[in-house]
Amino acid sequence: MTCASFRNLIISFLTISLCVLSCKEKQPDPDYDRSDFLTNMADTIIVPAFENAVKKADSLVYYTSAFTENPTASNLTNLQIQWKITSLAWAGIQIYDFGPAMEQDLKSSVDVWPVSSSQIENLTTVTAASFNQSYINGVESNKKGLPAIEYLIFYPQTDSVLAAFSTKTHAETRKAYLKELSINIYNKINSVKDTWKNEYRTAFINNKGVELGTSTNYLTNHLIMYLEHLLNAKLGIPSGNKPVGSTIKPSLIENPYSKFSIAVMLENINVIEKTFKGGSGSGFDNYLDNLKVTNDKGPLSQQINDQIVRFRNAVKTLNEPYAETLVSNKADVDKAWVEGKILLRLLKLDMTSALGISISYTDNDGD
Repeated sequence: MTCASFRNLIISFLTISLCVLSCKEKQPDPDYDRSDFLTNMADTIIVPAFENAVKKADSLVYYTSAFTENPTASNLTNLQIQWKITSLAWAGIQIYDFGPAMEQDLKSSVDVWPVSSSQIENLTTVTAASFNQSYINGVESNKKGLPAIEYLIFYPQTDSVLAAFSTKTHAETRKAYLKELSINIYNKINSVKDTWKNEYRTAFINNKGVELGTSTNYLTNHLIMYLEHLLNAKLGIPSGNKPVGSTIKPSLIENPYSKFSIAVMLENINVIEKTFKGGSGSGFDNYLDNLKVTNDKGPLSQQINDQIVRFRNAVKTLNEPYAETLVSNKADVDKAWVEGKILLRLLKLDMTSALGISISYTDNDGD
Protein backbone atom coordinates (compact mmCIF):
# COMPACT_ATOMS: atom_id res chain seq x y z
CA MET A 1 0.00 0.00 0.00
CA THR A 2 1.33 3.44 -0.89
CA CYS A 3 1.63 6.25 1.63
CA ALA A 4 -1.15 8.09 -0.18
CA SER A 5 -3.56 5.16 0.01
CA PHE A 6 -2.79 4.59 3.66
CA ARG A 7 -3.38 8.31 4.28
CA ASN A 8 -6.75 8.03 2.54
CA LEU A 9 -7.63 5.10 4.76
CA ILE A 10 -6.81 7.15 7.84
CA ILE A 11 -8.98 10.01 6.51
CA SER A 12 -11.83 7.53 6.07
CA PHE A 13 -11.31 6.38 9.64
CA LEU A 14 -11.49 9.96 10.93
CA THR A 15 -14.60 10.63 8.90
CA ILE A 16 -16.34 7.68 10.51
CA SER A 17 -15.19 8.94 13.91
CA LEU A 18 -16.78 12.33 13.25
CA CYS A 19 -20.01 10.59 12.35
CA VAL A 20 -20.12 9.35 15.92
CA LEU A 21 -20.67 12.92 17.05
CA SER A 22 -23.45 13.55 14.55
CA CYS A 23 -25.31 10.27 15.08
CA LYS A 24 -28.88 10.81 16.20
CA GLU A 25 -28.77 9.57 19.75
CA LYS A 26 -31.74 7.54 21.00
CA GLN A 27 -32.64 6.87 24.58
CA PRO A 28 -33.16 3.20 25.39
CA ASP A 29 -36.79 2.29 24.75
CA PRO A 30 -38.33 1.40 28.13
CA ASP A 31 -41.04 -0.56 26.33
CA TYR A 32 -38.61 -2.65 24.26
CA ASP A 33 -38.88 -6.25 25.42
CA ARG A 34 -35.43 -7.78 25.38
CA SER A 35 -36.83 -11.27 26.08
CA ASP A 36 -36.68 -12.34 22.41
CA PHE A 37 -33.20 -10.88 22.06
CA LEU A 38 -31.80 -12.65 25.13
CA THR A 39 -33.67 -15.91 24.48
CA ASN A 40 -32.35 -16.04 20.93
CA MET A 41 -28.82 -15.29 22.10
CA ALA A 42 -28.94 -18.04 24.73
CA ASP A 43 -30.74 -20.75 22.76
CA THR A 44 -29.45 -20.31 19.20
CA ILE A 45 -26.05 -18.66 19.66
CA ILE A 46 -24.37 -19.16 23.04
CA VAL A 47 -25.45 -22.61 24.27
CA PRO A 48 -25.02 -24.22 20.80
CA ALA A 49 -21.54 -22.67 20.59
CA PHE A 50 -20.59 -24.27 23.91
CA GLU A 51 -22.11 -27.59 22.84
CA ASN A 52 -20.08 -27.48 19.64
CA ALA A 53 -16.89 -26.65 21.54
CA VAL A 54 -17.48 -29.57 23.89
CA LYS A 55 -17.85 -31.96 20.94
CA LYS A 56 -14.69 -30.65 19.33
CA ALA A 57 -12.77 -30.85 22.61
CA ASP A 58 -13.99 -34.43 23.09
CA SER A 59 -12.63 -35.29 19.64
CA LEU A 60 -9.35 -33.62 20.61
CA VAL A 61 -9.13 -36.02 23.57
CA TYR A 62 -9.81 -38.95 21.24
CA TYR A 63 -7.14 -38.01 18.70
CA THR A 64 -4.67 -37.17 21.45
CA SER A 65 -5.18 -40.61 22.95
CA ALA A 66 -4.76 -42.26 19.54
CA PHE A 67 -1.49 -40.40 18.98
CA THR A 68 -0.01 -41.02 22.43
CA GLU A 69 -0.83 -44.72 22.14
CA ASN A 70 0.69 -44.94 18.67
CA PRO A 71 2.81 -41.89 17.71
CA THR A 72 2.82 -42.27 13.94
CA ALA A 73 2.89 -39.54 11.29
CA SER A 74 -0.70 -40.30 10.34
CA ASN A 75 -1.95 -40.05 13.91
CA LEU A 76 -0.01 -36.82 14.39
CA THR A 77 -1.61 -35.31 11.30
CA ASN A 78 -5.06 -36.27 12.55
CA LEU A 79 -4.31 -34.70 15.91
CA GLN A 80 -3.00 -31.50 14.32
CA ILE A 81 -6.15 -31.19 12.22
CA GLN A 82 -8.37 -31.72 15.25
CA TRP A 83 -6.39 -29.14 17.22
CA LYS A 84 -7.19 -26.57 14.50
CA ILE A 85 -10.87 -27.54 14.51
CA THR A 86 -10.99 -27.21 18.28
CA SER A 87 -9.23 -23.84 18.13
CA LEU A 88 -11.95 -22.52 15.82
CA ALA A 89 -14.63 -23.87 18.14
CA TRP A 90 -12.88 -22.16 21.07
CA ALA A 91 -12.99 -18.87 19.14
CA GLY A 92 -16.76 -19.36 19.03
CA ILE A 93 -17.15 -19.31 22.81
CA GLN A 94 -14.29 -17.11 23.97
CA ILE A 95 -16.46 -14.03 23.37
CA TYR A 96 -18.90 -15.18 26.10
CA ASP A 97 -16.40 -14.81 28.92
CA PHE A 98 -18.95 -13.80 31.53
CA GLY A 99 -21.24 -15.65 33.94
CA PRO A 100 -20.04 -19.25 34.39
CA ALA A 101 -17.06 -18.81 32.03
CA MET A 102 -15.75 -15.94 34.11
CA GLU A 103 -16.60 -17.61 37.43
CA GLN A 104 -14.78 -20.78 36.38
CA ASP A 105 -11.86 -18.84 34.87
CA LEU A 106 -12.24 -20.66 31.57
CA LYS A 107 -9.95 -18.51 29.45
CA SER A 108 -6.98 -18.90 31.80
CA SER A 109 -7.33 -22.66 31.55
CA VAL A 110 -7.71 -22.87 27.79
CA ASP A 111 -6.03 -20.00 25.96
CA VAL A 112 -3.16 -17.94 27.35
CA TRP A 113 -0.35 -17.13 24.94
CA PRO A 114 2.50 -16.91 24.24
CA VAL A 115 3.40 -20.10 26.04
CA SER A 116 6.55 -20.63 28.05
CA SER A 117 8.23 -23.30 25.94
CA SER A 118 11.15 -23.68 28.34
CA GLN A 119 8.85 -24.32 31.29
CA ILE A 120 6.79 -26.78 29.27
CA GLU A 121 9.99 -28.67 28.47
CA ASN A 122 10.87 -28.68 32.16
CA LEU A 123 7.47 -30.17 33.00
CA THR A 124 7.99 -33.02 30.58
CA THR A 125 10.98 -34.23 32.60
CA VAL A 126 8.97 -35.05 35.73
CA THR A 127 7.57 -38.52 36.42
CA ALA A 128 4.69 -39.42 34.12
CA ALA A 129 2.69 -40.71 37.07
CA SER A 130 2.63 -37.16 38.49
CA PHE A 131 0.26 -35.96 35.78
CA ASN A 132 -3.44 -35.95 36.61
CA GLN A 133 -6.20 -33.37 36.47
CA SER A 134 -5.42 -31.99 39.88
CA TYR A 135 -1.83 -31.41 38.80
CA ILE A 136 -2.87 -29.73 35.52
CA ASN A 137 -5.34 -27.47 37.34
CA GLY A 138 -2.43 -26.14 39.39
CA VAL A 139 -0.14 -25.50 36.40
CA GLU A 140 0.34 -21.88 35.35
CA SER A 141 -1.81 -20.73 32.45
CA ASN A 142 1.09 -20.32 29.98
CA LYS A 143 1.95 -24.02 30.31
CA LYS A 144 -1.43 -25.56 29.47
CA GLY A 145 -4.46 -25.19 27.24
CA LEU A 146 -4.59 -25.07 23.46
CA PRO A 147 -1.36 -23.05 23.05
CA ALA A 148 0.64 -25.60 25.07
CA ILE A 149 -0.76 -28.45 22.98
CA GLU A 150 0.07 -26.50 19.83
CA TYR A 151 3.71 -26.24 20.93
CA LEU A 152 3.92 -29.94 21.75
CA ILE A 153 2.43 -31.25 18.49
CA PHE A 154 3.68 -28.71 15.92
CA TYR A 155 7.13 -27.55 17.08
CA PRO A 156 9.56 -27.64 15.44
CA GLN A 157 8.53 -30.08 12.67
CA THR A 158 6.92 -33.49 12.16
CA ASP A 159 10.05 -35.66 12.48
CA SER A 160 11.14 -33.94 15.68
CA VAL A 161 7.67 -34.19 17.21
CA LEU A 162 7.45 -37.90 16.43
CA ALA A 163 10.86 -38.51 17.95
CA ALA A 164 9.97 -36.55 21.08
CA PHE A 165 6.93 -38.78 21.62
CA SER A 166 8.59 -42.08 20.78
CA THR A 167 12.36 -42.46 20.93
CA LYS A 168 13.60 -39.47 22.90
CA THR A 169 14.18 -39.43 26.66
CA HIS A 170 11.02 -38.61 28.64
CA ALA A 171 8.75 -39.62 25.72
CA GLU A 172 6.34 -41.34 28.12
CA THR A 173 6.20 -38.25 30.31
CA ARG A 174 5.48 -36.10 27.27
CA LYS A 175 2.63 -38.42 26.28
CA ALA A 176 1.11 -38.29 29.74
CA TYR A 177 1.32 -34.51 29.88
CA LEU A 178 -0.24 -34.07 26.43
CA LYS A 179 -3.09 -36.44 27.23
CA GLU A 180 -3.94 -34.70 30.51
CA LEU A 181 -3.84 -31.30 28.80
CA SER A 182 -6.49 -32.39 26.29
CA ILE A 183 -8.70 -33.87 29.01
CA ASN A 184 -8.40 -30.67 31.02
CA ILE A 185 -9.63 -28.55 28.09
CA TYR A 186 -12.63 -30.84 27.64
CA ASN A 187 -13.46 -30.81 31.35
CA LYS A 188 -13.28 -27.02 31.62
CA ILE A 189 -15.44 -26.29 28.57
CA ASN A 190 -17.94 -29.01 29.45
CA SER A 191 -18.36 -27.65 32.97
CA VAL A 192 -19.22 -24.18 31.67
CA LYS A 193 -21.61 -25.67 29.10
CA ASP A 194 -23.43 -27.63 31.80
CA THR A 195 -23.78 -24.54 33.97
CA TRP A 196 -25.25 -22.58 31.06
CA LYS A 197 -27.79 -25.32 30.30
CA ASN A 198 -28.73 -26.27 33.86
CA GLU A 199 -28.66 -22.97 35.74
CA TYR A 200 -27.42 -19.84 34.02
CA ARG A 201 -29.66 -19.80 30.91
CA THR A 202 -32.81 -18.86 32.82
CA ALA A 203 -31.04 -16.22 34.89
CA PHE A 204 -29.47 -14.79 31.74
CA ILE A 205 -32.81 -14.46 29.93
CA ASN A 206 -34.59 -12.95 32.94
CA ASN A 207 -31.90 -10.32 33.56
CA LYS A 208 -33.43 -7.88 31.06
CA GLY A 209 -32.09 -4.43 31.94
CA VAL A 210 -29.20 -2.53 30.37
CA GLU A 211 -27.44 -1.30 33.49
CA LEU A 212 -24.21 -2.80 34.83
CA GLY A 213 -24.59 -6.46 35.74
CA THR A 214 -27.40 -7.19 33.26
CA SER A 215 -27.25 -9.67 30.40
CA THR A 216 -27.45 -7.09 27.60
CA ASN A 217 -24.68 -5.11 29.28
CA TYR A 218 -22.53 -8.24 29.58
CA LEU A 219 -23.10 -9.18 25.94
CA THR A 220 -22.34 -5.68 24.68
CA ASN A 221 -19.18 -5.27 26.73
CA HIS A 222 -17.83 -8.69 25.81
CA LEU A 223 -18.61 -8.23 22.13
CA ILE A 224 -16.52 -5.06 22.20
CA MET A 225 -13.80 -6.58 24.40
CA TYR A 226 -13.52 -9.53 22.01
CA LEU A 227 -13.05 -7.18 19.06
CA GLU A 228 -10.57 -5.07 21.01
CA HIS A 229 -8.56 -8.17 21.92
CA LEU A 230 -8.45 -9.15 18.25
CA LEU A 231 -7.31 -5.67 17.27
CA ASN A 232 -4.70 -5.23 19.97
CA ALA A 233 -3.26 -8.68 20.71
CA LYS A 234 -3.47 -10.13 17.20
CA LEU A 235 -3.01 -7.11 14.92
CA GLY A 236 -1.89 -3.97 16.72
CA ILE A 237 0.86 -5.19 19.05
CA PRO A 238 2.54 -7.65 16.64
CA SER A 239 2.48 -5.08 13.80
CA GLY A 240 3.85 -2.23 15.91
CA ASN A 241 0.64 -0.19 15.61
CA LYS A 242 0.00 -0.39 19.35
CA PRO A 243 1.48 1.55 20.96
CA VAL A 244 1.91 3.86 17.98
CA GLY A 245 5.44 3.74 16.63
CA SER A 246 6.36 0.42 18.22
CA THR A 247 8.52 -2.15 16.50
CA ILE A 248 7.13 -5.20 14.73
CA LYS A 249 6.95 -8.19 17.10
CA PRO A 250 6.40 -11.43 15.14
CA SER A 251 7.17 -13.47 18.27
CA LEU A 252 3.92 -12.27 19.86
CA ILE A 253 1.49 -13.62 17.28
CA GLU A 254 -1.17 -16.18 18.12
CA ASN A 255 -0.61 -19.79 16.97
CA PRO A 256 2.96 -19.33 15.69
CA TYR A 257 3.84 -23.03 15.54
CA SER A 258 0.77 -24.19 13.61
CA LYS A 259 0.73 -21.17 11.28
CA PHE A 260 -2.98 -20.86 12.01
CA SER A 261 -3.18 -17.19 12.98
CA ILE A 262 -5.18 -15.79 10.06
CA ALA A 263 -7.83 -18.53 10.11
CA VAL A 264 -8.58 -17.85 13.76
CA MET A 265 -8.75 -14.09 13.17
CA LEU A 266 -11.29 -14.67 10.41
CA GLU A 267 -13.30 -16.88 12.74
CA ASN A 268 -13.15 -14.14 15.38
CA ILE A 269 -14.77 -11.79 12.87
CA ASN A 270 -17.40 -14.40 12.01
CA VAL A 271 -18.25 -14.71 15.70
CA ILE A 272 -18.52 -10.93 16.05
CA GLU A 273 -20.91 -10.85 13.09
CA LYS A 274 -22.99 -13.76 14.40
CA THR A 275 -23.28 -12.18 17.84
CA PHE A 276 -24.16 -8.77 16.43
CA LYS A 277 -26.82 -10.19 14.09
CA GLY A 278 -28.10 -12.85 16.47
CA GLY A 279 -27.79 -15.44 13.73
CA SER A 280 -31.15 -15.65 11.99
CA GLY A 281 -32.99 -14.35 15.07
CA SER A 282 -33.10 -11.17 17.13
CA GLY A 283 -29.70 -9.50 17.49
CA PHE A 284 -28.11 -6.14 18.17
CA ASP A 285 -28.98 -5.08 14.62
CA ASN A 286 -32.71 -5.58 15.30
CA TYR A 287 -32.34 -3.80 18.63
CA LEU A 288 -30.81 -0.75 16.92
CA ASP A 289 -33.41 -0.80 14.17
CA ASN A 290 -36.17 -0.86 16.78
CA LEU A 291 -34.72 2.37 18.17
CA LYS A 292 -34.40 3.78 14.62
CA VAL A 293 -30.77 4.75 15.17
CA THR A 294 -29.50 6.60 12.10
CA ASN A 295 -27.11 9.32 10.99
CA ASP A 296 -26.41 10.97 7.65
CA LYS A 297 -24.99 7.67 6.38
CA GLY A 298 -28.17 5.73 7.14
CA PRO A 299 -29.10 3.09 9.74
CA LEU A 300 -26.33 2.38 12.23
CA SER A 301 -27.01 -1.37 12.03
CA GLN A 302 -26.24 -1.36 8.31
CA GLN A 303 -23.08 0.68 8.80
CA ILE A 304 -21.85 -1.88 11.34
CA ASN A 305 -22.73 -4.81 9.09
CA ASP A 306 -20.94 -3.18 6.15
CA GLN A 307 -17.86 -2.44 8.25
CA ILE A 308 -17.69 -6.03 9.46
CA VAL A 309 -17.50 -7.07 5.80
CA ARG A 310 -14.75 -4.53 5.08
CA PHE A 311 -12.77 -5.68 8.11
CA ARG A 312 -13.10 -9.34 7.11
CA ASN A 313 -12.03 -8.61 3.54
CA ALA A 314 -8.95 -6.75 4.80
CA VAL A 315 -7.91 -9.70 7.00
CA LYS A 316 -8.48 -12.09 4.08
CA THR A 317 -5.65 -10.38 2.20
CA LEU A 318 -3.16 -11.56 4.86
CA ASN A 319 -1.21 -14.75 4.32
CA GLU A 320 0.46 -17.41 6.41
CA PRO A 321 3.02 -17.54 7.84
CA TYR A 322 1.65 -14.45 9.57
CA ALA A 323 4.99 -13.75 11.23
CA GLU A 324 6.52 -13.31 7.78
CA THR A 325 3.60 -11.21 6.49
CA LEU A 326 4.14 -8.75 9.33
CA VAL A 327 7.56 -8.02 7.88
CA SER A 328 7.07 -8.50 4.14
CA ASN A 329 3.59 -7.04 3.72
CA LYS A 330 2.97 -4.80 6.71
CA ALA A 331 0.84 -2.41 4.61
CA ASP A 332 -1.96 -4.97 4.38
CA VAL A 333 -1.77 -5.59 8.13
CA ASP A 334 -2.01 -1.83 8.67
CA LYS A 335 -5.11 -1.71 6.48
CA ALA A 336 -6.77 -4.50 8.46
CA TRP A 337 -5.88 -2.68 11.69
CA VAL A 338 -7.53 0.55 10.49
CA GLU A 339 -10.66 -1.21 9.22
CA GLY A 340 -10.97 -2.94 12.58
CA LYS A 341 -10.58 0.34 14.43
CA ILE A 342 -13.44 1.83 12.41
CA LEU A 343 -15.63 -1.09 13.45
CA LEU A 344 -14.56 -0.64 17.07
CA ARG A 345 -15.62 3.01 16.99
CA LEU A 346 -19.03 2.14 15.59
CA LEU A 347 -19.66 -0.47 18.28
CA LYS A 348 -17.94 1.12 21.24
CA LEU A 349 -19.21 4.69 20.76
CA ASP A 350 -22.24 4.76 18.45
CA MET A 351 -23.95 1.53 19.50
CA THR A 352 -23.38 1.84 23.24
CA SER A 353 -24.62 5.44 23.16
CA ALA A 354 -27.78 4.41 21.30
CA LEU A 355 -28.50 1.51 23.65
CA GLY A 356 -27.66 3.44 26.81
CA ILE A 357 -25.02 0.90 27.80
CA SER A 358 -21.91 1.80 29.78
CA ILE A 359 -18.51 0.33 29.04
CA SER A 360 -17.66 -1.56 32.22
CA TYR A 361 -14.08 -2.58 31.47
CA THR A 362 -10.87 -0.58 31.38
CA ASP A 363 -8.63 -0.63 28.33
CA ASN A 364 -5.42 1.06 27.25
CA ASP A 365 -6.58 1.76 23.74
CA GLY A 366 -5.77 5.44 23.90
CA ASP A 367 -8.66 6.55 21.72
